[in-house]
Amino acid sequence: MLYAQASLFVSVVPPWKLAPGLLQERLEIVARLAVATRNRAFSEADRAAGDTNWGLACKAHERLMYALTDLSDRAMHPWLTLVREGLYLMPIVDGVPIRIFRGAPDKPSSRHLEAARFEHERQRAASRQMAFDFMGGVAPEEPWYWMMAMETDAAGLVTQVTFFQANDAGETRNPWVCEAAIAPAPAATGKPEALAAPSATEGGKVVELNARARSAARQKTRPTSDARQAELVPIEKAE
Repeated sequence: MLYAQASLFVSVVPPWKLAPGLLQERLEIVARLAVATRNRAFSEADRAAGDTNWGLACKAHERLMYALTDLSDRAMHPWLTLVREGLYLMPIVDGVPIRIFRGAPDKPSSRHLEAARFEHERQRAASRQMAFDFMGGVAPEEPWYWMMAMETDAAGLVTQVTFFQANDAGETRNPWVCEAAIAPAPAATGKPEALAAPSATEGGKVVELNARARSAARQKTRPTSDARQAELVPIEKAE
């Protein structure tokens, strides 16, 4: 029996043409951090000592949560906020949720779609209600959610990163491959180097955060409600 593939990869429009806040440099910052975090975790694997993809994926996920939280705390990245609770994490770039997952960009799973749908509805609730009232009860168009797929090789290292849109039916469109995200995998060492976050400059001087600025920046990280806790899933299920 033949099944039609739920994919709409036809004409491609880059993210920043569809959502002005999804600037290329912003997406590259998020993608490079996600790739570097995962590849470093997997490059440190000691298979002879019992390391498995399941444990390495868990480590990569926890490190990504830490790295993105640290990045969002920096004053030079006001466009990045996070929704984090337990193992659940959703990066939001200038008000646009982006679901990050490991897998192919043409086949997002239902659990990733559910997470993207919930965050999209929460972010758009106020504006959609205003638009609904203004238009006299006209229902909004079907939403398309933003996702970032990380494809990996047999060793678990990321080989390609693709940003794309998906709808509730699992159809996809506008895939944009972030070539800047892929860099040579780091060599395994006994003590991994700290992740280097992108820096910003003003007048040739590196911007340094003081305690007050960091405290204010942390207010952007918002927890999810307990009522939805059971329905939320991590970015990547253990492999």
